[in-house]
Amino acid sequence: TLRKCLTITAIEGSQIPWESVRKEDDGAASKLHPPTTEEMATWDNLQQEKARKVKRMSPTTSSSLKYIGGIDMACQKENQGRAVVAMSILSYPDLSHVKTIAMESELKVDYKSGYLDIRELEPMKRLVNTAKAQFPDIFPQVLLVDGNGIHHERGCGLASLLGVATDVATVGVAKTLHAFPGCSAISQNHFLGKHSCQLQQIGDFVEVKNQKGEITLNAVNTRGNDPVYVSIGHNTDLASATSLVIHCATCDRIPEPIRKADNQARSVSGSLAAGDYSRKPKVGEAFLVE
Repeated sequence: TLRKCLTITAIEGSQIPWESVRKEDDGAASKLHPPTTEEMATWDNLQQEKARKVKRMSPTTSSSLKYIGGIDMACQKENQGRAVVAMSILSYPDLSHVKTIAMESELKVDYKSGYLDIRELEPMKRLVNTAKAQFPDIFPQVLLVDGNGIHHERGCGLASLLGVATDVATVGVAKTLHAFPGCSAISQNHFLGKHSCQLQQIGDFVEVKNQKGEITLNAVNTRGNDPVYVSIGHNTDLASATSLVIHCATCDRIPEPIRKADNQARSVSGSLAAGDYSRKPKVGEAFLVE
């Protein structure tokens, strides 16, 4: 059976030094370590600091949008310390695919609930900044992020941290409900059991509050089945974010920009692991996917 070879096109100027890039890539399995108590204390402070810098915008219309993006990450099945982050750019409002940029990266720590943003921030930030520099004419005005924004125990999930770090308008779109102490949702199963009657039609949503009683998230029915969980990331508002996600969910409950980024991240990760590529990219090098 012939497998399609992944065509990789280098992006000029993407070789920006950063501490997570090894000087030589020998393909060895990356070693992950569980976060220490000291690391988590430092991350807590960072999340709380960045939460204070999140900007909440007044309700806006989508008439000024020309491009919208989605970003996601996929780990290799056999090497959870090696991941591919992909960013898809689509035209708006027709959602035609324009470009996908990807990058292979090394992860340093195991996944820990409440710290997804710390684990994935650096490679996503690098990819977003590369796209801003290399493709300014088509860089999306809004970026949908697979994860939470201000709906977080310290008010700063991945969408918010990435938005603040890159000064990009972001929206958090989570596939599962993140419940934390004080949150109005005890668990996803409890929440859906209690509110399923309010999520019958496409466009229906139910608000979720944090431990301070603030509305931080909308559980949204986008395609008539399980909801997605939408929150402010940065430089947006919840009403506009919710409408945008509903518009972008054209063939799946996951909005198209994130769905395409997720599919590409998984595809590229598998191709790199299997050796199916036109040219092996260096770890930390951004490239176009064709």
